[in-house]
Amino acid sequence: MSYPVLGSGAAIIKRESKMKKYIGLGALAAMMLPAFVACDNVDVYELPQPYAIDWNAAADSATNALVKHFWNENGYFNQKADYEGKVDNGNSWNYWPQAHAMDVIIDAYERTGKQEYKDMFGKWFDGVKTQNDGGNTGGYTNDYYDDEAWIATTMARLYKVTNEDKYLTVAKDLYADIWSGWNDLGGGGLSWRKSQPWSKNSCINGPGAVLALDLYEITQDENYLTQAKAIYEWTRDNLFVPGSGEVYDNLNAETTEVATWHFSYNQATVMKAAQLLYGYTKESYYLKDAQRACYYTISNGAFLEAANNLTKFENGSTPGANSDVALFRAVFYHYFYDMVTDNNLDGAWIAKFKSCFNCSTEYLWRNGLDNRQLFVLFGPDWSKGPAAGDTFYLNPMVSACAAIEMRAKLEKNK
Repeated sequence: MSYPVLGSGAAIIKRESKMKKYIGLGALAAMMLPAFVACDNVDVYELPQPYAIDWNAAADSATNALVKHFWNENGYFNQKADYEGKVDNGNSWNYWPQAHAMDVIIDAYERTGKQEYKDMFGKWFDGVKTQNDGGNTGGYTNDYYDDEAWIATTMARLYKVTNEDKYLTVAKDLYADIWSGWNDLGGGGLSWRKSQPWSKNSCINGPGAVLALDLYEITQDENYLTQAKAIYEWTRDNLFVPGSGEVYDNLNAETTEVATWHFSYNQATVMKAAQLLYGYTKESYYLKDAQRACYYTISNGAFLEAANNLTKFENGSTPGANSDVALFRAVFYHYFYDMVTDNNLDGAWIAKFKSCFNCSTEYLWRNGLDNRQLFVLFGPDWSKGPAAGDTFYLNPMVSACAAIEMRAKLEKNK
């Protein structure tokens, strides 16, 4: 994953280096109304109900559109589709979004049990490797350790769903490569990429810890748990503010500078790692960390449109439709669901999280569709659908589909 280009407002600090059936689109157009009632504080989320949403049908529609418009029969997801929904089979490839797009397919399979989704697993397994490897010997590896972590985490999910060893083998091999990126620069931590061993980023340390804990769950190998703790504690010391739940983006171990940019996927993976560690250790500070990281994300202006307190934007502005940033909410909503359903949390916190989760996903469905009402396709701005002539891109589509699948899962598991 190439690093996102940020505006001039990005801050740098110095720090010591411890561092339903689906409602037809015509009917939907007739029923869509201005949907938001502004909240008077971050704890209250309200939304008018012009019609009841069948979330199972909504998820069917969104995920099927993802497959129809973006799936390449060679076993991967194209980066873009044209407005008429014809798949662009040209050179439209990006490695790291493949994991998050496949996560949506796994979600749909777990929700429906449909073989058509399961049939995509093996094709994806082969297609991503072929497309990434290009005839060389690198397989699924990449200069970016975080790209490897996303793919490996999805492989671990596929193993849990299918019990096929090939997925676990790849997950373990990729994790071993990622763990090799731990070094003493900056007092430890995983490097973001092989070519920059001094760059210690939340986008690898959060997912790295989550991946290690996934592998611990599967294998019961204590080494994974030990390494997950080490990764998390380094992140906590260097890139996390436990008192507020704020996750900073990266540490430059050569200069000791910490970039205080905020991204929802960084919040999400640190949150998830802490939640999992609490489950395995029962150390209360992990649960508090997870709770605060979640609350920071749903209450801070870095992720919210100021007028409505909904999780719409990253860094206070709409991301470019084809940017990495447009994909970050796919990570957040997968792990946000886990917080909404975590009975270890106090009921008041669950209610707060669920209120935001429900309001934001409803806002997305009622406002974020293609505004010509021709396709179930989404752009990066959840307040409006893409306009005529816009190009549809994979990243914002996957973020929307992930949020909708998670809402359908929540409704199913009530």
